[in-house]
Amino acid sequence: MKKMITKSLNVLLLLFIIILCGTTELRSQVVLNEIMFDPVFSEHSDEFIEILNISDSQSFDLTGWKVQDQQGSDSIIDSGMGTILKPGQYCLILDPDYFTDSKTYHTLIPDSTLVVTIDGSTFGSRGLSNSQNETVTLIAWNGKTITSHTYTSSINSGFSEER
Repeated sequence: MKKMITKSLNVLLLLFIIILCGTTELRSQVVLNEIMFDPVFSEHSDEFIEILNISDSQSFDLTGWKVQDQQGSDSIIDSGMGTILKPGQYCLILDPDYFTDSKTYHTLIPDSTLVVTIDGSTFGSRGLSNSQNETVTLIAWNGKTITSHTYTSSINSGFSEER
């Protein structure tokens, strides 16, 4: 009888853990919102990826998260504002060179936007492609894919793809 009760409790505990894990997953609460892959000015400093936390109540620490294209991945790092993405907040991921070589978007970025950068010198190994469609993926610190989007390279230069 004790073995049967213990086995039943173990099964219930396992079901509880499965349900708990299923409800606490990110479930695309952070989404890719905009991708600037072919800027009018420098492709080395003016490309960006914008993400949005669509959760009403959950913040996400972007420490250890990565953005990836078909050429490589880059870790998201703090640019001086921290890495906590609050509920309903936008986050702009900029090339590191933006901060020294450009200020193209400076007056357009709302104060409420979290601005971060990446550890590489460009997105992927050579920047985001502007000659072919490419998939951009957002990956959490634990290696799980949060969201991805394949943008269409046929958009005119200087226009970002928005979702």
